[in-house]
Amino acid sequence: MQGRIYILRTIALAVLFYAAIILSLYKVESKFHIPIYNHISMDTKIHFLKHRVDLEAADTIIIGSSLALNNINGVLLEDTSLHVDKVVNLSGWHMQCPQQLPLLSRIINHGNVKRIIYPAQYLDFVGESDIEKRIIDNVFGYINEDPADTFYLIMRASKNLITIIDRFFRWDFFTNPKTYDYLVYDRTGGSQLDMSEHNAHPHRWGSVDTHSIAPFNEKTLTCLKELVSLSQTHGFDLLFVVQPFRKAVIDSSPELNKIMIAFDKRTKKILDNNNTYHINAHDLLNLDDTNFADKSHLNIQGSNATTKKLVEIIDHINSTKRELIAR
Repeated sequence: MQGRIYILRTIALAVLFYAAIILSLYKVESKFHIPIYNHISMDTKIHFLKHRVDLEAADTIIIGSSLALNNINGVLLEDTSLHVDKVVNLSGWHMQCPQQLPLLSRIINHGNVKRIIYPAQYLDFVGESDIEKRIIDNVFGYINEDPADTFYLIMRASKNLITIIDRFFRWDFFTNPKTYDYLVYDRTGGSQLDMSEHNAHPHRWGSVDTHSIAPFNEKTLTCLKELVSLSQTHGFDLLFVVQPFRKAVIDSSPELNKIMIAFDKRTKKILDNNNTYHINAHDLLNLDDTNFADKSHLNIQGSNATTKKLVEIIDHINSTKRELIAR
């Protein structure tokens, strides 16, 4: 009898302890991201989307990897374009198109999307996506404050207390704009790097290693084709922006130059549709080293230069459309 009471008491205490953890996570969740994908850049972005933006109001969505996160200034885009009202940047470190397409599709179906901007480089199309996509419905519900999805994801997060505690105590590391891991978002979800040749990592600044010259994988372009199909179905503009690369690095590697030319030609062919635009910012801007944080990421100066050119292009696209309608 006493043994049974002891077991029941132990179970009750365990249930109470677990319930306390769940309630604590509900409190923490409003102020600090919980581990949903166990990918800190994605998790902080999901938290940002839930608590700091109105996705349904966004007319301009930026997607992509850290090249999209760092290389476009969404605030400048909002403030200076005649045709951009509300920007939301969905991008994050190492993120690829297949990881963002499920969430993006739901935003398109429920929102007010007029254009999608996809800043990328061949490096974004080298490997296969390895981040879990099965819980995307729960994530979309969580962002829209669905109680069941919120409870489910907090339950999942409760198994990762060590991760939560570790991230909390390391958060200062992610709030320094002079590091590549900067995760403090502006009002649109972007993060511009305050870096230059003087504080860049030497390897990232100029080294051409095995990863740098890995040819893009043709199979990974399937998602870009799906984006084109969505743009035709829903009538939004798709702007694919080939990102600048340090010229000195390209000039030092004929093989790298060959890969970039092939990538440019292949993506240009895919973007040959109505409402789709292929913009080679590398050739168009011809940026010098003062605009770079490393060989492929732009600093604040480079991000602003790219954004200003993008404003010109977007405004021109919309002016041209108005002229056609007027005729």
